[in-house]
Amino acid sequence: MAAAVTTATRSPVLPDIPTVAEFVPGYEFSFWYGIGAPRNTPAEIVDKLNHQPAIAGQSRFMSTRPSSAWTRPSAMKAGTGRNNAKRGLRHGGST
Repeated sequence: MAAAVTTATRSPVLPDIPTVAEFVPGYEFSFWYGIGAPRNTPAEIVDKLNHQPAIAGQSRFMSTRPSSAWTRPSAMKAGTGRNNAKRGLRHGGST
């Protein structure tokens, strides 16, 4: 049984499980995975790479998997991953 989730908001798969932040204001721990492409990759390919995880996350297969409680595929704008990595490194994280 889970005591709390560490993300900023409750999981849509486990809506009755509170966040740690409900007990410790400001607490958040989350992680992300990204798909990278070389610089100057054509925009249509970048767009496709950005949206495929979100499409996969909407599938019945992904939404009914237990791991869905901990992961939520979503689209990112180009450069977001780079900015997240820089922010994580500033806060003691690693890539």
